[in-house]
Amino acid sequence: MLSVTPEVQRKGPMESDKRTLRRSDKGQRLVEAAVELLLERGLEGWALKDAADKAEVPLGNVYYYFKTKKALIDKALSELEKDVGFQIAKEEVENLSYTADIAHVRVIVQLMLEDIVK
Repeated sequence: MLSVTPEVQRKGPMESDKRTLRRSDKGQRLVEAAVELLLERGLEGWALKDAADKAEVPLGNVYYYFKTKKALIDKALSELEKDVGFQIAKEEVENLSYTADIAHVRVIVQLMLEDIVK
């Protein structure tokens, strides 16, 4: 019977799952890096290369996930809005007496995000 050395064996389903996970992780790391860069430097203070470096993703891979800086910014702002919305919702649940103020804060946050996009 022929024995197969470990070097010759095919990679099993676990290995392929790990590669898929790493690939999807790159996109998420890019979004997280973009959020950080937006908060640190604003819209114009960084380039896609900065996001790639911060996310530890090769620059060429950035274009696989996001065709333009605007596409990455849109996704980053969407994630930021979710995070802010979550925090507001959490505060609302913790302190129900601030319900009217929370609605006011939501409007302010929305206006701030719209202003960032302009």
